[in-house]
Amino acid sequence: MKTSTGFPSFILDFGGSARIAKTPLASDTRKLLEEALIFNHRPDVQRVIFISTPHRGSDLASNWIGRIGAALVRTPRLFTSVYAASKPLLISDPAARPLNRMPNSVDTLEPNDRFVEAVNKLPITPGIPYHSIIGDRGRGDTPNSSDGVVPYWSSHLQGAQSELIVNSDHGAQYNPQAIREVERILKLNLAVSR
Repeated sequence: MKTSTGFPSFILDFGGSARIAKTPLASDTRKLLEEALIFNHRPDVQRVIFISTPHRGSDLASNWIGRIGAALVRTPRLFTSVYAASKPLLISDPAARPLNRMPNSVDTLEPNDRFVEAVNKLPITPGIPYHSIIGDRGRGDTPNSSDGVVPYWSSHLQGAQSELIVNSDHGAQYNPQAIREVERILKLNLAVSR
């Protein structure tokens, strides 16, 4: 991880800001939630490269395409029991989309999703340089550009050591210019590490 929280980043609202440790759950359920929700910086991560990353979500997750995609995603069996155990503890959030299931990766990419909002309040670990590679479908209208899935306003991060906009859709990791940029950044990291 590029950051540390020390507290649940996505508060399923176990009694407001209460820590998971104080929540009445079975120990195996609590352990799984802690591993999923409490981020710890990995000391072996020295530099981060974000490629087409939806830091602030994507409007696509909120529209009809996103709703179809969300309906196709299945919750892993391991999390089905966690959701069942924690559901009675959840506090209704009138701002959240009403769901009859556990939120999935598409649901949590809506720009107004509380997971997206909470994660965006977390600082990147000081001293960890980061870079962004952002796709633009060739319209050249940054900051209004998009890779077709993630808009520039969601991928852009203040404080990045470098930001490269490539003529690409959401598959920017396959773009030759993006590949050269990743190579440049990795060589930079090697030079700094020596």
